Amino acid sequence: MNIVEYNNIIDKLSVHVKSFQEGFSLLSKSSTLKEFGTDFCRILRGNFFISDVNLFFKGNDTTEWKSVVVHNEKCYECLPYLKPSPEVHIEYFSENEFSIIATLPSTDGSFWGLVIGRKIDKPEITEIDKITLQMFLQLLDNAYQSFTNQKKEKQLIFSLNHRVVQLNSLIDTGIEISKLHKTDSLLELSLERAVALTNASSGVLQIISENIIVSEIGFPGNFDREKVLSSKNKIDTSVEFQNIKYLFTLSEKESRNGIIAFDQTDEILLQAFARQVLAALENEH
Repeated sequence: MNIVEYNNIIDKLSVHVKSFQEGFSLLSKSSTLKEFGTDFCRILRGNFFISDVNLFFKGNDTTEWKSVVVHNEKCYECLPYLKPSPEVHIEYFSENEFSIIATLPSTDGSFWGLVIGRKIDKPEITEIDKITLQMFLQLLDNAYQSFTNQKKEKQLIFSLNHRVVQLNSLIDTGIEISKLHKTDSLLELSLERAVALTNASSGVLQIISENIIVSEIGFPGNFDREKVLSSKNKIDTSVEFQNIKYLFTLSEKESRNGIIAFDQTDEILLQAFARQVLAALENEH
């Protein structure tokens, strides 16, 4: 990834942040489920330049899928792939007529199903597309909760703003990392921001050569290395440059209600930070 491609990613994320905020306000004011779904599909199509977005809904895991918005009748053939589960489920396809099939659970026991066509501007789904899709699925979830229960709106807006902060922090960190010329500084910054952005209690970055740990960075300064690495509540990802492996590990996600599990957005954000480090290392050399 060169610096031009990197700047393009930052520009795209900046646009999505604004659309994310405006989308929540629009969806929260919907008067019917049909209007809600139509507005969401319009937002998604506009941000991804997608040929068609098909949206389905079911009240619980025993009821049938009901179409909310259909742009392509062939999407009904994909209904067997919409499998309700407690977690967000996303599948990507490179050669089919539809590029993404996703299922999203809601807190009230209902489910959303998305069957998404191919991109108009280019066929492949990029990593930045995957990050953005996760954010817009979070938008769908938050806005639907607000739509069904206005009393929880303040709490949902807080969650929305947190996602916006995450996106902005990812953008800002990318800019800062691209300006750093010392490897140690960019590694420390990336780990610190990854811990803060995911609300992790602590994190470790291990630099590995030929299966031997040659260096290790931890955050915060008084972190317990063994506790981080042995934690059952952790996420990790790695990148490799010039036969050196950079392994990021975060543990113990904090919340107002105590320690909770990391979600898929946390994993994608950590992967994004690791790719930022890889891009910076490539540009430096």
